[in-house]
Formats: sequence, C-alpha cells, structure tokens
Amino acid sequence: YPYTGAAADVGRGPGRGFTVNVPLQCFRNGDQDYLYIFEKVLLPVAREFRPDLVLVSAGFDAGLGDHLGRMEVTPQGFASMLKLLLTLAGGRVVLALEGGYNLSTVASGVEACTRVLLGLPPPPEEEPGEDQEG
Repeated sequence: YPYTGAAADVGRGPGRGFTVNVPLQCFRNGDQDYLYIFEKVLLPVAREFRPDLVLVSAGFDAGLGDHLGRMEVTPQGFASMLKLLLTLAGGRVVLALEGGYNLSTVASGVEACTRVLLGLPPPPEEEPGEDQEG
C-alpha cells in the first residue's frame, strides 16, 4: 500500500488463486458500496472456500473521517460487514486491530464491532457533521 491490491494480484506459488482483491477506483465509497462488494464478491468466494476461521485485519482506514483512506464507511457499515462475516466458519472470527489514521474513526469502528461481537445493537447513527472530521 499504496498501489497494491490490483484485481490481477491473485497470489503466487502455492497460494496462487487464493487472493481476491476488489480495487476501488474512486474515493468516497460508503456502506452500500462495501456491502454490495461483500454480498456479491467476497462472501460467495468465502462460502465456497469454507474457512475454519476468519481473520480480519481491522484498521478502519475505510471509515468516514479517515483522511488517508478517503472512504465513507460508517460504524454501522463496519458492524453490518462483521455480521456478514459471522455467518462464516461457524462464527469463529478474529478481529486484529491495526492501522487507521483518525483516532475517533477507529474508536467508533471498534465500538461498533465490539458491540456486534457482544450481541448488542450497534450505536445509533450520527447526524452528518456530528463528531466527524471530514
């Protein structure tokens, strides 16, 4: 990163064919964009693979307010993606926090995902401009 994750990057050697990248050509993709990619591309591949465990590198760079990622995924969007991941591997999902460049964005994403893992509803949506640096 940057300039990694091309669709043609499918792995090398024995891992060839086991990497799936979905490059996004523009900034400001949000919840609906990411959920569409999850439902139409990533989850079908993951279901076919049938993992025993799902590991997530959870940096929240795609979060609304992250100036480097420049995407617009809300805490509710992260929570929705996690709920979808929990349908895999019998719900055995590990989130490893890494990265993220806006501390309030990271904190909101972590809170939303922790609530999902605890079986709680995600926090309510914030109004635009409310506690967001964008």
